[in-house]
Amino acid sequence: MVFGPERLFHSTGRRVYNEIHTADWWWDTQDLVPRGGTVVPLLFASDKTHLTNFSRDMAARPVYMSIGNISKSFRRQGSKRTWVRVALLPFPPKNPKDGEIHLSWHEAIERILKPIAELDITGPRYEWDSASGKVRQCYPILAA
Repeated sequence: MVFGPERLFHSTGRRVYNEIHTADWWWDTQDLVPRGGTVVPLLFASDKTHLTNFSRDMAARPVYMSIGNISKSFRRQGSKRTWVRVALLPFPPKNPKDGEIHLSWHEAIERILKPIAELDITGPRYEWDSASGKVRQCYPILAA
């Protein structure tokens, strides 16, 4: 778990960007939270999932959420269960109007993320009991 931004450098002196907490975005966002607080970047992912061959080739798009405080090497391991499914969107099998699929997808995502999109870094904080025994003041924010 990472609770603050970090700047990493290669032996050549070049800056290394390999995790979300090494990006300038986290540094800029961290400056907006009160001293001692930490940013909790909310990450979302989705992919088309095949459901069945027997009933019109049905598919769905699960929407998953994780947090950027977990290292990507850990987050990538499915067995670690670092992603939580927050929605399951139906996906039409053969729609002649792909534009309609595109619009309905964006409308569904907007509805799912609406409560989260309204979170402001200066808004409510949440207390998080960390494994070290320290209680952290966390500020969730939608991240890309």
